[in-house]
Amino acid sequence: MPKNLGIEEMKKIEFDMLKEIKHICKKLNITYYLCGGTLLGAVRHEGFIPWDDDIDILFMREDYEKLEKYFKENNNQIKHYKLLSLNLVDDYYYPMMKLVDTDTFMKEEDTKEIKDLGVYLDIFPIDGYPNNKLIGKLHLKKLSFLKKSHYMAYTSTFSTSHKLLKPIKYLWFKCSSKIGARKLAFKTEKIAKKYKRSNCLIWANTSIGDPKELMPKAVFERIDNYKFNNENFTSMKNYDYYLKSMYGDYMKLPPKNQQVTHHHYIAYYKDSEDI
Repeated sequence: MPKNLGIEEMKKIEFDMLKEIKHICKKLNITYYLCGGTLLGAVRHEGFIPWDDDIDILFMREDYEKLEKYFKENNNQIKHYKLLSLNLVDDYYYPMMKLVDTDTFMKEEDTKEIKDLGVYLDIFPIDGYPNNKLIGKLHLKKLSFLKKSHYMAYTSTFSTSHKLLKPIKYLWFKCSSKIGARKLAFKTEKIAKKYKRSNCLIWANTSIGDPKELMPKAVFERIDNYKFNNENFTSMKNYDYYLKSMYGDYMKLPPKNQQVTHHHYIAYYKDSEDI
């Protein structure tokens, strides 16, 4: 078997991809935002969270689509990187995009295989969220339901801790699997794009279906530079509002037993020798 990549090698590959995204964004004159644990890592550690091994970035929906178009126009091959999206790859089934290193292979635990998946970074779109509170709650509930259904459609095993609800959840699981993860991802994308940001006071990565992602549009309107592995990258200037919403007391380290990665996968270089 090829040797599985270690966390430090994963970080190096992902950081190189992040630098390439930065280069492309400058060329296209579009703005990107470090987000999630990547922004937390930049603020708290000036790099990766030591025990974490992923990179997440946000784009305004129109810039997100410009990036997708750029890869399409270049035959989806920029150096040894490929963009996976619903529109560019037939077996891809996520409602966000992934930039992958094509020199690597990755298979994530308990998920249906994607042929071209390698070590990746996640790319999310920012969309509008309805101003009406009731409509907003319904919008988020739809997306949350779709997120759960989507997970059931691409995971390979069924499990639940609710014994009384097990028959209902199993039926939900079977229905989701029959519909398919790709169809559910397209549906998620369609609903997430429903409200134009120009008409909305709140913006968010709504495809996640998580209320912690909802931000006043002012949070995204000003950007600043942040050190990440001794290089500058951009994100929202008001990082404090964003990180408090996402993580609460974000400068406080979690207990030692929680300082572990939540990702489980096989990943290796395609040309690595068997050991």
